[in-house]
Amino acid sequence: MRERVAFIDHGYHSRTLSSRFMIEHIGRTREVALHLDESWVDKAAALDIEALAAGGYAEIHVWQLERVARRLAAMDLPCPVFFYPMYDSCRALGDEYWLALKGRILVVCFCRHLHERLRRLGLTSLWLQYWPEVAEEEAAHDALRVFWWRRRRDLAWETLKALIGDWPVARLHLHEAPDPTYADPERLPPADAARFNLTRSGWFEDRAAFERMAAGFNVFVAPRRFEGIGLSFLEAMARGQVVIAENNPTMNEYIVHEVNGLLYEPDRPALWRSALTPARAGAIGRRARHSCAAGRARWQRDLARLDAYVRARGAVPEALLEPAGAAARDWIPARA
Repeated sequence: MRERVAFIDHGYHSRTLSSRFMIEHIGRTREVALHLDESWVDKAAALDIEALAAGGYAEIHVWQLERVARRLAAMDLPCPVFFYPMYDSCRALGDEYWLALKGRILVVCFCRHLHERLRRLGLTSLWLQYWPEVAEEEAAHDALRVFWWRRRRDLAWETLKALIGDWPVARLHLHEAPDPTYADPERLPPADAARFNLTRSGWFEDRAAFERMAAGFNVFVAPRRFEGIGLSFLEAMARGQVVIAENNPTMNEYIVHEVNGLLYEPDRPALWRSALTPARAGAIGRRARHSCAAGRARWQRDLARLDAYVRARGAVPEALLEPAGAAARDWIPARA
């Protein structure tokens, strides 16, 4: 009989499926009981952590939910707890939060910056870098077609307009599917909408339909200032699209500016010197796709490290925690 393990996740991820890859990997060898925290919709729907902790699970895995990880750390549990923090939601937590987890929670980090901080604090943390599979179809670079997913109010139109400058943009598409509580009423001025041949879309219930639509672009504007993993921009790189992203984790852990993507400093726009043509977009996009292929191979190898980390139950050899080729430039091809 397979071991039963608990996987605790944010309820919204049942819609975005952003944790599905990890649930599926764990489910290859163990029976996974998925528990969704819906307190973001209704506080009365919060998980019963005490009952869950007493559920007789061989392991408990907590995805992103900082409050749940803290509560479990305060309990005397007979099973190990693995916490997968997301940098975008936990970056402002003080040292006192993390020190309360020390010696009681095993961390799995998808952000190198966060991993290094936790290691300095003495926590046990495994660093992994997730990459999706390379898309079957590569983005066409005959013209510049820009896809902008506005998930939050992180990037104002005037900033993006300044970044685009006088690029020969044939089309700008605005995908208006905001994160919960982040509805954005901003609208492009009519003159700009006409200049950039603006088109729009909303949330797609059919993921395949969204992917078909997104594949028609070759420039992708990362939707957030910070990411936990960053599946949306990684999938864009997998399609061979040029990602424009703020110079923050995790984007700057995957992207080297003007090599396999474009990074900008919103507070220092004078640093932005990138001019983009279809030919240059093609070169950057091909390197992004190559990066994804190399990263995917490394991710598949690193799953053995993850499995060994989980089996070790806290008695973790140091060699597991620090993989070879940790820096982006170790595997990104030379500039064409």
